[in-house]
Amino acid sequence: MFIPKRCPRCRDIAGWTEVYNPHCHSSIESFINFIKGYSTRDYVYRCENCGYEGVYNDHAETLDRNFRRRL
Repeated sequence: MFIPKRCPRCRDIAGWTEVYNPHCHSSIESFINFIKGYSTRDYVYRCENCGYEGVYNDHAETLDRNFRRRL
């Protein structure tokens, strides 16, 4: 999935910050994020300007074989 470089709502670049990165955290941060309900595979970004929060993953969007056969 595409992770935008700026806030999709207000288009601000400076306020668009990464809140949760699944690859860089300690065990305490992992537990806190589990309590908050964040997925262990998704990146969470939040805009400090307008408060918009977006959840994105870094996996490519591809079609599997079964879906291609149905087309």
